[in-house]
Amino acid sequence: MNHPMKSKLLALALGLMASAASHAAITCSLSSSGVTTTYTAATNTSATGSITLTCNRPSGDTPSSPTYFISLDQGEAPNGRDMTRQNGTDKLRYAIYRNSGFTGSWTTGTGRAPGNTAAGGLNVVVNLTSSTTFSTTIPFYFRINAGINRPAGIYDDVTSFAVYVSRGGALLSQTPTTLNTSIVAQCFFNSTAAVALSYTSFSATPQIGTASYSLSCTLGTGYAMAVTPTSGTLVGLPYTLALSAASGTGTAFPQAYSVTATVPANQSGTCALGSCTATQTHQIVITY
Repeated sequence: MNHPMKSKLLALALGLMASAASHAAITCSLSSSGVTTTYTAATNTSATGSITLTCNRPSGDTPSSPTYFISLDQGEAPNGRDMTRQNGTDKLRYAIYRNSGFTGSWTTGTGRAPGNTAAGGLNVVVNLTSSTTFSTTIPFYFRINAGINRPAGIYDDVTSFAVYVSRGGALLSQTPTTLNTSIVAQCFFNSTAAVALSYTSFSATPQIGTASYSLSCTLGTGYAMAVTPTSGTLVGLPYTLALSAASGTGTAFPQAYSVTATVPANQSGTCALGSCTATQTHQIVITY
């Protein structure tokens, strides 16, 4: 009476083993282009990278179209989605999306259909029904939002894409993706107005005129300032120029300075009329 039951159990076990062997025969590989960008805090910085998935089945295997799951980890621990300045500790936050409109944060979460805007991984149908090889290139969308002020330098992170049989299933392949962003040291000068002076011959006191300007430099960027030439003569009146500071360190925001012109006292000048005017151009040189 027990023999038929044993036969059924044996047949079931053999069927499961055959199914597992067929699925395991598919092999896959991943590769990635990575991303290299230059960041300025004034605007969003965006770039497109790509991953290529290639899968193969033996020619004698049963044609199939399995759905695989591509995940993206959070980058080098313990930073999460942060790039770290080389030879430093400063962080630059970034994001990677599955969709061109910068929606659908690409993570290790639930696999999502193409175009889905929720956070998660990406489901890919691997069509091995009419061919023994399947290959597809999939874009990813990298962004650093505007308004992050960090020192100049090279920032990088390494994150990994991985393809699985299904969520929580066997890992088929993974590939590291290198992300590099440079923040270039730079300064922006907001030009000063003319320094105006009014002098009466043989004035008992020096006459002084001042004009303001501002300088915006990358956070942490050291700079020096100098005016050239530092002196001159107009309508027979010698004068000198001086800056309110000779150097500074960038904060990524405008920093206020001034230039001052001084005409010493007791100068006669040369003017054949009741009043005379003259101008002279000087330069403020910024070195960083």
